[in-house]
Amino acid sequence: MINIQNASLEPVFLTFRDNQEAVHELIEKVSERECYADCTTDDQVRHVLWRCTEEESAQFVSEFEKIPALYVADGHHRTAASYNVGKIRE
Repeated sequence: MINIQNASLEPVFLTFRDNQEAVHELIEKVSERECYADCTTDDQVRHVLWRCTEEESAQFVSEFEKIPALYVADGHHRTAASYNVGKIRE
């Protein structure tokens, strides 16, 4: 399906070791303000989104680049399927 649609529309949940204080501080800072969107899906999963300034976004990118490993907590099959499609298309 990924090869046909050119996308995987399901989210992949990533996590990392709990030793990244700068990332946690940025999340706390951004999530203190009013959220941009807050919705609950039919299966009762709540999604809350906050806007970042360009500076905050750059800080997130910079801090995440320092994290040595991310772990797929949910979505490993979608991740593997996307990887395999990429290999086929090389």
